[in-house]
Amino acid sequence: MPTPANSRPTIPRGDSLPQLPGFFRHLKESDFTFDSLLDLFPDTTLTGRDSSRQAAYRLSASESGKRAHQLARLWLLREPLSRQDWDSLLGCDVVEQGLELGLINGTLRTHLEACFDVQPAVGDLFLTDPKFRHTWESDKHGVYYLGSDSYALAYTVPRQEIEDTLDLFSGSGIHAVLAASHSRRVVGVDINPRAVSMGYANAALNQKTNICTFLQGNLFQPVNGRKFDLITANPPFVPTPDQDLALYRSGGESGELLTAEVLEKLHLYLKPGGMLAMVTNYPVFQDRGILEHHRSLLGEPERFGIALLHSYTFPREMYIQMHLAPTGDPVKDAKDQQRWLESYHRQKIKGMGFGVLFFCHLPEGEAWSVRKDNVNLVHKPMSTEVARWLQGAREFGPGRSLPEKLVFHPDCRLYQEQRTGQGVIGWDSEWPPLKLSAQETETACRMMENEPFSPAPENETLIRKLGSEGALQSISTL
Repeated sequence: MPTPANSRPTIPRGDSLPQLPGFFRHLKESDFTFDSLLDLFPDTTLTGRDSSRQAAYRLSASESGKRAHQLARLWLLREPLSRQDWDSLLGCDVVEQGLELGLINGTLRTHLEACFDVQPAVGDLFLTDPKFRHTWESDKHGVYYLGSDSYALAYTVPRQEIEDTLDLFSGSGIHAVLAASHSRRVVGVDINPRAVSMGYANAALNQKTNICTFLQGNLFQPVNGRKFDLITANPPFVPTPDQDLALYRSGGESGELLTAEVLEKLHLYLKPGGMLAMVTNYPVFQDRGILEHHRSLLGEPERFGIALLHSYTFPREMYIQMHLAPTGDPVKDAKDQQRWLESYHRQKIKGMGFGVLFFCHLPEGEAWSVRKDNVNLVHKPMSTEVARWLQGAREFGPGRSLPEKLVFHPDCRLYQEQRTGQGVIGWDSEWPPLKLSAQETETACRMMENEPFSPAPENETLIRKLGSEGALQSISTL
């Protein structure tokens, strides 16, 4: 049925769900991928597309010869086009089906318009409420489109075969659906009933309904008593003194209202050896480090290894400006900004970091912490690199015995600067390199000449450094 212009579109459900893969076949067949869409958004990327540049995006798409760019006019830019234009892009029968499913708005006088965004991620497609908003989309209960944080988590979660995955703050269901490719059972949980419906729609769109279940509720409440191999989370994280932000944005005044509750109870819901992967903006405090702070939030801190992929830090003032929409009243805008600044000052927040945190439930050994800086989290998938890095932290962390025989990972390369003798361990990928002192470089060169090699006691510190970065492997694991 047509969608009234001023009402929130109904998400397809029930008997409509099996029709979604067929309806969106035109996207699958047209190279509608993250990489193919990047040149439409050269200054902002797909995740950062800006409504103020919408006219420029639409012009570029209309001038492009790529079919994926023409389809982006419909499903990313939501450009109102004539019925004739829609029919020429999709075919009359497909357009009729979209109108019947409520995916296309047919109430405009002379044009048709998509009701939802569709974004590609890691080979799948995801239906979301739109990034470029209209009046019916301005309420607090919309479902989050795929932002930089969505892709950062999707690109970094290790994809080993496991039994059970829980996706908290499930939203569109992207992380639940992606987990279905390597999990026997997946549960997505969100407090927003609209998000639950969107999760089921996306599971159907990607043909994962036999694996994914979506439940409405608060945090762990709907899965009380269950334990999981993997938990993914993209929580609301904006520190705000206001309570009128969208449900998917506000993290309370500290920004960690929900994050803290998840970490406090985490040990109750993770199996030994299990892991939480959480993307977030985290407060950068004046008086304590990021890893130290997050360990203090855990219910059983001594039972966890913590790993941080840190991308960058927003200055406090810039971050506030990003989340305060101008009202048109300069006096009110100045007061709002001052109120937010005072709130951040009270909490000693000097900036907001962006990254992915991994909390590994340790079955044995001492707690450990590792950190990797300046990681580009939204360029391309790096699940393999992250899995290697986390495995290295587990095997070479504090309290673990070193293997008897070691080899260097075949993908790593040792480069030495001739003038200083310093070196770096680089990879056959865009994974950030590991810097070594001149003495460490000399020792590492000798190790590389003898593969496999036995770890000498005097080299233990360097071996743990290399091993924790994933540069070394036990020969018994090959």
